[in-house]
Amino acid sequence: MITSGLANDEFPMPKGQKYVEIQAEGIHVVPIAAAYNDPQVGTNMSGWRRMLKFYHFARLATYVGKKLGKPDVVFATHTPLTIGLAGIALSRHFKVPFVFEVRDLWPEALVNLGGLKNPLVIWHLRRMAGKIYSQAKHIVALSPGIKEGIIRAGVEASQVTVIPNGSDLDLFRPDLDGSIWRSRLGLGDRFTAVYFGAMGLANGLEYVIEAARILQQRRKDHIVLVLVGDGGKRPELEKMAQEYKLTNVIFNASVPKTELARLVAGCDVCMVIFRAAKENTWSPNKMFDALAAGKPVLINVPGWLGETIENNKCGRYLDPFRPEVLADALEELAANPQLCREMGKNARALAEREFDRAKLACRLEKVLLQATTKFQISNFKFQISDEPFVSVIMPIRNEAVFIERAIKSILHQDWPAQKMEILVVDGMSDDGTRQIVEKLSQADSRIKMLDNPRRIVPTAMNIGLAAARGDLFIRVDGHAEVAADFVRKSIRCLREHPDAWVVGGYIETVANNYIGHVIASAMRSPIGVGNSRFRLGDYEGWVDTLAFGTHHKWIVDKIGYFDEELVRNQDDEFNLRIILAGGKIWMSKSIKSKYFPRGSLYKLWRQYFQYGFWRIRTLQKHKRPATFRQLVPLLFVLSILLWGLAGFLWRPFWILLAVEAAIYVIGLFAGAAVLGWKSGWQYAPLAPVVFAILHFGYGLGSLWGIWRFLIFTRKTPGNVK
Repeated sequence: MITSGLANDEFPMPKGQKYVEIQAEGIHVVPIAAAYNDPQVGTNMSGWRRMLKFYHFARLATYVGKKLGKPDVVFATHTPLTIGLAGIALSRHFKVPFVFEVRDLWPEALVNLGGLKNPLVIWHLRRMAGKIYSQAKHIVALSPGIKEGIIRAGVEASQVTVIPNGSDLDLFRPDLDGSIWRSRLGLGDRFTAVYFGAMGLANGLEYVIEAARILQQRRKDHIVLVLVGDGGKRPELEKMAQEYKLTNVIFNASVPKTELARLVAGCDVCMVIFRAAKENTWSPNKMFDALAAGKPVLINVPGWLGETIENNKCGRYLDPFRPEVLADALEELAANPQLCREMGKNARALAEREFDRAKLACRLEKVLLQATTKFQISNFKFQISDEPFVSVIMPIRNEAVFIERAIKSILHQDWPAQKMEILVVDGMSDDGTRQIVEKLSQADSRIKMLDNPRRIVPTAMNIGLAAARGDLFIRVDGHAEVAADFVRKSIRCLREHPDAWVVGGYIETVANNYIGHVIASAMRSPIGVGNSRFRLGDYEGWVDTLAFGTHHKWIVDKIGYFDEELVRNQDDEFNLRIILAGGKIWMSKSIKSKYFPRGSLYKLWRQYFQYGFWRIRTLQKHKRPATFRQLVPLLFVLSILLWGLAGFLWRPFWILLAVEAAIYVIGLFAGAAVLGWKSGWQYAPLAPVVFAILHFGYGLGSLWGIWRFLIFTRKTPGNVK
């Protein structure tokens, strides 16, 4: 077990050492010199400082973990979210399954509390969460609300198990003697409500101070509230109590858990308080400890926590916006000792029945064992036969110019002819394409033509998949041409990278006329397509998407067919679902193909406008883009529009617009110069126009998609011309 050795009384970290190894009750504990163990330390830090410490912990935990013996499974529990990065790294290093425990939803919890507002940080954390979720073999959620949040992020419900925090039934007990602490705190015979835990922004303890003020105004001097703990908000709370001149609030520093159990035993009820938020997915330890102690619980968290307390008659749910309700509940229980005792008995019974740590540990053990078994089975799935049968699916419509050379490039593969089929799924072409395919199919029985009445690519792919007999399937477009060793090298790549679900390679964009040459050159330029690896070429490694990939057929059983709503971007969305399901995509520069782009500027504009438009629908479905690159054109177009409109309110915004426009134009001409140097100077004059079409077509298409899908909330807009 790797943990922080800083601010850690149980496993302190010796100075000057990065880590130590300790045996504690049969557990191999490895404290490291990073972050902090006591969560109350973090409440005194800024958000940026905490994040730096979290990243440092993830890096050092990865470094130290690799030096330890190979585990059967890597189990990482967060918060913070960055713990998952170490989990992924160690899982890959040891080639064992990774199970992730989510104790709080990031960034949603931070956003709901108002502690995080930076949109870029929110986007970054959501992307990180999605990556970690997709890499986990299984996820443990501490509450039903957390599970719902994980499912909203794109994870299948079957991949998430709810195991809440447990009650320490041996440490917190109703029969403990708390008289010493009553004496130390000067409680006398007053009715006492205790809060124990962190005192930070999320805890919202101003609620308790306000309730104490109300009680004092009502002259209920026989009721006292005890706040035990530390944190960044404690000085403000103490100041607030002083300003109100409260005599019914007692602050006490954090104490060791054994002493805390006795302190709680000396009180009458426990308070579980959090700041009011839009969503409440917490699973706080303090509630389960209070239940084990056999104390009534007063909780201001709606949802499953409040319902659990109310339904089991072991306390009261409080309106989080009305501190007077806490005051009312304290008055009620102070005046009714019998009710208080009954609630306490119910609380202990609930802890024993549903939250016994031993029972919950058995559930976790089952999850870990199942994850290990599934990992072994899934690894077995990646094995392929010596000569797997390959189904090449070609979604086409009106490809008379290119279709013959595209099909012949597949027929001429250096792969056994009896191990391959070509399924041409035609969208009712009316330019002679069908006649060409029929003639080729008569000469070679491997070619089969299927009809696609809806005339869009995703339905074509699904028709092809339903008819495919192969162990593997490959999509090849009608205006493409693959190298003679394309299939063989793809299969070899799958064998070399057995954890890859999909492999693919570099697409060389070529053309036969002047405009086509400029477009092809622009699609090989970072100015035109950003960091799109499969278009730029010289790269070998893991990617988020690619075209003309070779897929294991069982992928369809795991993630489903192509989304038939998406006229464009259906392959990117399919790849995104692969990533979210835990799959990986490998690109090899040895796998080569050619793509013949649109030969007119109008067709290019329409193509990229549709790309941007349908990208928003994918974003809406999955709550995240596949990559940040896909949002850049939208952000660029939005910035131009915003500066332009804002200039009518304050003219200096037009200066910003002019600066941005100047930088953009310089970039266009610089890109054109590089394009001319690489591809021929005769193509440079038109290059800025092509670059602008790629950028503005995609960006304006995305803007239109926002209007149609997010603002107008229309799901299926029909054909987009």
